[in-house]
Amino acid sequence: SSGWSTPTKVSGLIGPGDTAHLVGKITTPLTIQGSGLSGNPVTILFESGASMSKSNWNQGGANVDSAIYLAGKNYITIDGGTNGVIESTSNGTGLASSVDNNGITIRDGSYVTVKNLWIKNLYVRKNGSETNYFATSINFVDSGSGPLNSLLIDNCTLSGAGQPVSLAYTNVTGFEIKNSTISGCGIGINIGSNNVNTKLTGCLI
Repeated sequence: SSGWSTPTKVSGLIGPGDTAHLVGKITTPLTIQGSGLSGNPVTILFESGASMSKSNWNQGGANVDSAIYLAGKNYITIDGGTNGVIESTSNGTGLASSVDNNGITIRDGSYVTVKNLWIKNLYVRKNGSETNYFATSINFVDSGSGPLNSLLIDNCTLSGAGQPVSLAYTNVTGFEIKNSTISGCGIGINIGSNNVNTKLTGCLI
């Protein structure tokens, strides 16, 4: 967290208008620690050939089951660049591990874009062998403690997961998925709420 500045820009720290470059093969999860500003988002950019890759992304405990985790941060762009990848390499039916894990979790953040990214094989199943829906490629969680608005998935490929996109909402405005491909998943797009008096406004797929 000491490498980030929020909500204003500080020289030498990641802050509004900056791009943080991911390079090579990354095997540890990333927590986004600061917000951008309107017109000056913080961009997490996968350089050419960069990947977040390990056997699975379940670290044990709350909020540590994702390759990239964001909570209560705004004006963030996660950009896969030309060929960025998030993957689990040995998680699923009969593999080295069979645990739930996520590619990206966004909890209570607004003006968040995920684009140009391939998230694959978070949980690989054999047909007819399991009934769980372990693994979510991009997981949006509206806990009700802060806004979760203006969310965009653009030009992503999501494959090999229980559900590629999940949005659990309380009061969300602006949710869009476009130019993207989903395959090899149990549920295509899972949007809903377990609570009463909830609302999703402006959902475009």
